[in-house]
Amino acid sequence: MTTSPNNTVLKTSGISRSFGGKRILDSVDLNVERSKIVTLLGQSGSGKTTLFNILAGLDCPDAGTVELFGEDITGKPGHVAYMLQKDLLLAHLKIIDNVSLPLRLNGSSKKEAREKADGYFTEFGLEGTQFDYPSALSGGMAQRAAFLRTILFSKELVLLDEPFSRLDAITKLNMQNWYLDIKEKYRLTTVFITHDIDEALRMSDDIHVLSPKLKSFNYSYRVPSGDREAFLESRDYLEAKKNIRAAILDSQ
Repeated sequence: MTTSPNNTVLKTSGISRSFGGKRILDSVDLNVERSKIVTLLGQSGSGKTTLFNILAGLDCPDAGTVELFGEDITGKPGHVAYMLQKDLLLAHLKIIDNVSLPLRLNGSSKKEAREKADGYFTEFGLEGTQFDYPSALSGGMAQRAAFLRTILFSKELVLLDEPFSRLDAITKLNMQNWYLDIKEKYRLTTVFITHDIDEALRMSDDIHVLSPKLKSFNYSYRVPSGDREAFLESRDYLEAKKNIRAAILDSQ
């Protein structure tokens, strides 16, 4: 695939979805630019996971389209990488075989898949764990392994559904910083779900609040470019946090 002229990686137009006669999403438009992190916030039941499943091609909308680099992928799985809250590492497989599973599914031999995956282990903080089993890893290391498996599936677009929510505060902060570094190196484009406003402001380029009342976005915010740490200590940060919280509470 080739990038579109306006640098858009993912675009949805008019996404609507109902279940059992109940409307969950109504005409949702989303634009995700290359190398950006776009975060979805909202109350439980606001449709974040439904939208993710549609983006991943695991569910088909009642109306609307999903485009990846201008190509219609609506209802077509296998085009983007999708990582859930749990690491979902397979307990019976060594770490090297867990992370290289997407390569095997894509036709690589076990030897080829292992060799390619092994080249990332040091960079992903997993050096020396290749032949361990998942039970031997800490929570942070298990998440790194899951991230590596996700990226080996696709570097075009990564969907992350609350990937840090199960980690303790210090590990969570370290993983956020680590992912931002990995994202810059590989120019990863990410759509991210979280319930944590602070995490969204630390990680994101763009933030959208999904409203269960509107069935669409009721507030969007572009995080200022530049020194992120300086922003997190600024009045602008406090104002943004207040406005995002208000949008979430107003969406009932």
